[in-house]
Amino acid sequence: MSDAGETGTGVIKGSEIHGPSRPIMEAPAQRFTMPDAVDWHMILDQELDQLSRPETGVIGSIGFVGLGAAIGLVPAFSDVMGNVNADRLEPLTGGEIATLLILPGSFMLAVVCLVIFAISVCRDKALTGVIKARKKQSMPASSSAAGSIAPSA
Repeated sequence: MSDAGETGTGVIKGSEIHGPSRPIMEAPAQRFTMPDAVDWHMILDQELDQLSRPETGVIGSIGFVGLGAAIGLVPAFSDVMGNVNADRLEPLTGGEIATLLILPGSFMLAVVCLVIFAISVCRDKALTGVIKARKKQSMPASSSAAGSIAPSA
């Protein structure tokens, strides 16, 4: 596979497909293009923190899990309610009691968590609107900041 002399030299052997040999750590040639001017909005640190949180977060995830549990328990809940409404003299089993308690609990969990999630989404959209409504700043390409973006030779 490799010659004994190549071991540990840090050179990738060239081929007709990949071109000539080059050191492993050498960066490929790159070109950067930059527009004549860049418009930008100022974003404060606390705003960036709020906007960079995960989309659903823990509360949204719990809300969607509770909603899935509530939807999944509807058939069992309707069976238990059919048995309760029937004139049966047998007491309810533990599973039937659990179904009667878990469905409303998971539904309420879903409602509370998804309302909190919706409030968070609305706050993020409102904050985005506030940021976009700020006056745009312009940075010409000839500024000193553009010099730090350009690659060094």
